[in-house]
Amino acid sequence: MLRNILILSGSGGGVLFEKAWVDSVVDSEKTRLLGGVITSFEEFAKQVVNMRVTYLEFGKFALSIVQDEHETDIVCALFHDVTDGEALGRLIATQLLAHFLDEYSAEDLNSPAAQHGDFGGFVSKIPDAIRQSITSILLSLSEVPLVRRAAIVYEDSRTHTVDGFEETEIGLAANLQAVLTFATEIMSKVKDRPQAITLQLTKNKIVYLHPLGRGSLVTICRQPTPYPTTGFVPSAQEDLQEHVDLLKRAFQLIANLSG
Repeated sequence: MLRNILILSGSGGGVLFEKAWVDSVVDSEKTRLLGGVITSFEEFAKQVVNMRVTYLEFGKFALSIVQDEHETDIVCALFHDVTDGEALGRLIATQLLAHFLDEYSAEDLNSPAAQHGDFGGFVSKIPDAIRQSITSILLSLSEVPLVRRAAIVYEDSRTHTVDGFEETEIGLAANLQAVLTFATEIMSKVKDRPQAITLQLTKNKIVYLHPLGRGSLVTICRQPTPYPTTGFVPSAQEDLQEHVDLLKRAFQLIANLSG
């Protein structure tokens, strides 16, 4: 669950934008002070160990920090639950920062005038920024060794794909939702549910199907073959499971914000 979002200027940590939810970590009276503390901490770490702080845990909540190091030095500081995980926190903070910079690309965000600017309209862009994280996860998954294609198929037959998915593969992905539905019906008789389904598509292709709540992740992979020198068979399973877990948490986050 998200708690607070702070967009900070790169010069002094002035708060350009803030958003707090009901269970916020920081109240609005302390955000401006906190902005300076975060940027000072970042600068100190860079001076002492020549590294940036990107993630901190505080008991039940965490702080993910992303900075635009290429041009503006603008920072997104995102407070969220520890259970969301570091990877999701970094991903959401990155998307929020990218959308903010795109929305206000014509502004000099580090000017003194920006400290008093009106960036409140960005609140309406937050849902789109968070939904964009789904595409980012799919793109990341498509770069995993042995993975050829990845798509999300929703219960209403809509598909969410990234570049490279062929039309025949989109049809296959949509049809596989029926396989998952049938498996779910069978498992319900023993009060359980399928966690994953593996299908041999061809001699050289395997399809993995993972339920995601209101849809499923369809991943088409190359059939692994042993390395000639070691006989070790490479696997995409561990990386695949990490992306599945990330997608589940992202969808839960989106559902919480929508509800």
